[in-house]
Amino acid sequence: MAYTFSRAEARGETVSEGIRQGDTLASVPEHTFSLRLGAEIGARWDSYVVVKYTDSMCVEIGCNRDGSPYAETEGFFSVDVGARYAVTDRLSAFAKLENALDKRAIVSRQPDGARPNKPMTALVGVEWIF
Repeated sequence: MAYTFSRAEARGETVSEGIRQGDTLASVPEHTFSLRLGAEIGARWDSYVVVKYTDSMCVEIGCNRDGSPYAETEGFFSVDVGARYAVTDRLSAFAKLENALDKRAIVSRQPDGARPNKPMTALVGVEWIF
């Protein structure tokens, strides 16, 4: 489990750039959280689920003074699941589903407009250790 609390704000003023004391800084979420739970089944199988949360964040410095609905990104949860099977000590197969609930959110608006988070993505592969 990991949790981060951040309070990122301007400590001085830069009048020419419109920055005021206490302005919230851009691209720094106040809260982030990640929890990973896993299980090993026998000597060869392991699986896991990861739940992540990223809080909303300012698009530009000073969104706390801006009433625009586009001044901040959206906070969102994401769930990843995966499994691995060890065929041998050096060869394993895996499957992973990222953003398994296919939750959509705007995670950035810079540069040049809204950017979504990663859509549901399935990965299947093999790992060979040599």
